[in-house]
Amino acid sequence: MLILQSDEVLIRVDPRSGAEILDLVDLVTGRQLLGRLPFGTDERAEGVLDEGGWLAGWRGGWQVCAPNPGNAGPVGDEQHSFHGRASYEPWDVLEAGASYARLRWRGHGLEIERELRTEGDAVAVAMTHRATGTEPAPFAVLEHVSLGLEILDPVLELELPAAPTIDLDGEQGPVRAPADAPRWPQTRRLDGSIATIDRLELATPTSQFACAQNLPEGRAVARGRRAGLELRWDAAVLPHMWIWYELRSMGDPFRQMAEIVALEPCSVPHSLGLACAIAEDQATWVEPGDDVSYEFRARVLRP
Repeated sequence: MLILQSDEVLIRVDPRSGAEILDLVDLVTGRQLLGRLPFGTDERAEGVLDEGGWLAGWRGGWQVCAPNPGNAGPVGDEQHSFHGRASYEPWDVLEAGASYARLRWRGHGLEIERELRTEGDAVAVAMTHRATGTEPAPFAVLEHVSLGLEILDPVLELELPAAPTIDLDGEQGPVRAPADAPRWPQTRRLDGSIATIDRLELATPTSQFACAQNLPEGRAVARGRRAGLELRWDAAVLPHMWIWYELRSMGDPFRQMAEIVALEPCSVPHSLGLACAIAEDQATWVEPGDDVSYEFRARVLRP
């Protein structure tokens, strides 16, 4: 386990499990700002995982989901896991210090490096994807940031740039928002109705999965009464944001006990998997000898 900190923030990183950030603590107030589950979770299974297998070992926190965010499935003769193997497999630690670490994962014809740094009141992330073979390699990538109760209780207010927003079905999509889709903070529900979703009351059980698409700016602000986070990222690489609300609604494996909101900037506008993204010309391709990079930053907000 790696612990990185500045004078104002501390993160705990697990290289054995996806280089995920398990904790983001505001050292000024002592508040833990990432989501966690109120029960024990299974040890992360190995091999190719479906959604159930991935969720059974999910501990909350902040993951990078690559090279296949969303549904498991084949691409050519390779089988991709739900949310991608990089989200749960071990990463090599290349460098580590008091406030900085650089880690690497390899698979599916890719080498991915993730640099983490604590700077003042923020966590800065730099991601680089390279092809390891002689052919271009396709991928999609998602930053899966879950918000903790210090932000959600009693009410979450969420700010995003105005952009077409629709609810998604995990098996049917759609693959992109229609031309007449409402703009954030409204979404089109799967039944065709329109709802406003930028304010969430913790006391009300709910489950929802939406996507704001083709954002003009990579910025989101999540505010609660006690704490908040401002997220900024490169919208040229991550132009969409999945929004997942899960408040005591989902049964197995969450037992109708989870109180989680996940903000998920992503390179694709649906969760149907990399094969679908390739077919719809939505995947990112990295050429041999080249790389695809982006930066991501999470800044602590205080009342």
